[in-house]
Amino acid sequence: MVYLSALLYISGHLALALLLMLLRSMGKRLGKALEMPPYHHLYLVSVLLLLLPLPVYWIILLGGRNILSESTHEGLFIAKILVAGLPSALGLTVALYPTAKYWKWIWKELSHPEGEG
Repeated sequence: MVYLSALLYISGHLALALLLMLLRSMGKRLGKALEMPPYHHLYLVSVLLLLLPLPVYWIILLGGRNILSESTHEGLFIAKILVAGLPSALGLTVALYPTAKYWKWIWKELSHPEGEG
């Protein structure tokens, strides 16, 4: 069960990284078209924050009790939060800024009813 949990966790992060790279690509093109600053570099920072802790998380999850010999469930939980949870949350928070910058025009378009210019 631990292997399945680790596999799902890591595949979820990989899917998020792929989505962020897609947003980076679209944001780069949109930024050039709208002559905006290169906010798309922040997506790379976000992807790094998502992917760099994954090997450490994998080691803690699969060999947790062997690595931390006197670890408790609470200690492992705190280690998982510090190693994987916080960088992931920070990475997704960093990705919100360029997404908001590149795609704010769409909210204006959606707020107008159809037929209005």
